Amino acid sequence: SCQRLDVRRLRLLSSHTLSGVTTLEWLGDGHRRGRARFVDEDVRLLRRVFPSLRKLKLRGCQITGKYLCDLELLNELCLDDCQYLESQHFRDLFRQLKLRKFDIMEDCDEVNCCDLVDLQLCPTLEHIKIADYHLCMESDITQQLLQLPRLNKLSIYSKNFVFDVLSR
Repeated sequence: SCQRLDVRRLRLLSSHTLSGVTTLEWLGDGHRRGRARFVDEDVRLLRRVFPSLRKLKLRGCQITGKYLCDLELLNELCLDDCQYLESQHFRDLFRQLKLRKFDIMEDCDEVNCCDLVDLQLCPTLEHIKIADYHLCMESDITQQLLQLPRLNKLSIYSKNFVFDVLSR
């Protein structure tokens, strides 16, 4: 497990392989000056340095999501405050990874319900945590998500509260 890893240290590890690390948490702090930003190329670096990575939490990153689908063993993904995510990468992400848990709760402003329709391409999902503003009420995305074969829990975040819409 690796928590609060500075991206500059990650880059120093680029020629190493740490196959014992299965969990990584990177919490960006956009308010601190001089802090290196976590970008798409750093996701590619994760694959090389941590080939056994299963759980990934990214907060305050500047990634587009382009290389997330390359993290083949990943089964839990949490994206918070990743404001540069691009919807075109979700299709590959949900088609290629066998995610059990997906969490996109806070401040991923470029993501909307139309992008998350692709969640249904990931039949291995058991738990989805999603912010309410990612859901369009006129869309039937919630109904589509409830049809996922392994889904046990659907949690919706709304203004500092998390509501479990489904808990099997």
